[in-house]
Amino acid sequence: MADLFDRTDCFAEFAHIRSILRYGDPAKCPSPQISVLIPQYKRPEFLKKALESILVQDYPGEFEIVIVDDDVRADNGVLEVVQSLDSDRILYYQNEQNLRGYGNHNRCIELARAENIVFCHNDDLLMPDALSWLMSIKRSGREMIFSAHDNVDGDGNVAYRDSYPRKFLFFKEKPFSKASLYYFFIQGSGCPTGWLMSRSALMELGGGFRREYSPCADYALLFRYTKDFGCILSNRPVYYYRVAENRSFELYDVLSKRDRAILQDVKPYIHLPERLLDYLIDIRCRNTDAWNAVIFAHADRSRLKAAPLRERLCLKFFRIFAWAGRFV
Repeated sequence: MADLFDRTDCFAEFAHIRSILRYGDPAKCPSPQISVLIPQYKRPEFLKKALESILVQDYPGEFEIVIVDDDVRADNGVLEVVQSLDSDRILYYQNEQNLRGYGNHNRCIELARAENIVFCHNDDLLMPDALSWLMSIKRSGREMIFSAHDNVDGDGNVAYRDSYPRKFLFFKEKPFSKASLYYFFIQGSGCPTGWLMSRSALMELGGGFRREYSPCADYALLFRYTKDFGCILSNRPVYYYRVAENRSFELYDVLSKRDRAILQDVKPYIHLPERLLDYLIDIRCRNTDAWNAVIFAHADRSRLKAAPLRERLCLKFFRIFAWAGRFV
């Protein structure tokens, strides 16, 4: 596998495949400040709810919604959903050939017109003030803003609510804070919904999502972007992540292997002894496996405590350092 931090051109593989504009007129939203990107594939009933959550944003500036459909069938139901919402903000593209998940995410980046881009997967939902909040904490540089989230089930009911703002002794969690490679190394990651990124920064990286790290290409991007451009952590949730109908657990074996490979590539940038880093990778990956089983396969939460006590205490100890910057 290639080095995680190589600046590989992620766009070249599918450059010969066109994306056809099926709905919308770019002239009706000529200068968007934000592009909200939806890599679409099937499930049009979820897409409509995602679009409705974006269209009610309280952000006062111009923003566009770019849907790139990787389902090449003419009668897949997406055009009908888009037409029913009748919004000048929406641009709906359909790929002539299937680009697969990572390729379709990259095509979204290519088709975005704004410098600020925010992904929203077609089964997730943005909170009404998501865009205005993300833009309010954006600095002058090109740092990513990585967002906390709540979980909803297949019917849109809240299944898990983030406990922000957390309190610890006399300290209270800040609404946003600086994040480092170490933070994501020890804490893990989520899907790219709600991440605010710079399009020009992604173009410099050669694209966002690399095939060789799929289905963990978003986690790989998080490290690549943070290393070169920095990252701000929005401790305040900005979106709802839908856990029902999610394929992550179906890909469990591959996901676990890719996760380990990514962490091995990040090791040289974490200033801890190598034997300790290898141990942390082992226990962190086992912890992630347990959480995946609980969230996606509805395993009993007792599985989270199945690891030996020393492993759980070790992980908690090193996470204290990762979380320290979130409190004031």
